[in-house]
Amino acid sequence: MHNFALITGASTGIGKVFALELAKQKDLNLILTARRANLLEEVKRQVEEIWSGQSLKCVVLPSDLSSYDERVKLIESCSTFNVSLLVNNAGFGSVTEFSKSNTEWELNMIALNCQALLHLTRYFGPIMAESFQKTTDRGKIINISSVASFQAMPYMATYAATKAFVTSFSLAVGREKGFSGVDIL
Repeated sequence: MHNFALITGASTGIGKVFALELAKQKDLNLILTARRANLLEEVKRQVEEIWSGQSLKCVVLPSDLSSYDERVKLIESCSTFNVSLLVNNAGFGSVTEFSKSNTEWELNMIALNCQALLHLTRYFGPIMAESFQKTTDRGKIINISSVASFQAMPYMATYAATKAFVTSFSLAVGREKGFSGVDIL
């Protein structure tokens, strides 16, 4: 089994649940990424406990995906793996009046919630589409959005806007010819 699932934001919350649930399927190797290496190592330990005796591989690649340079390093580290499932889960939000918010915090939210998702989709999507042409194995990209994507949300303005981007982007790219053979959710 040489196919891998890459899960961003895999150290806690939905990302961790994805890792553990995919581990139970026992049909994909896993690449886990998030900022906190110690939490990723704990998820890896739990995954390997689920696998107990399986010949699957769990790789931990700590990365702050709000940084372009860190995303490039992650992509380079993943270039030797056959990623057939990408779970773009990393993200964060805040509850504050926009006029009183920290500009750097808001820009980091956009970088992580939007730019990282776009960057990883742009890299792995075409590879998955090309693989489909050769093997008929469909690639899969899961972009985690929110019901917040469907409405403006005072005190969560940037978060809701980033999730609107995720929803719109995912629906549009999923219909494009270049992503034939890739299911985008």
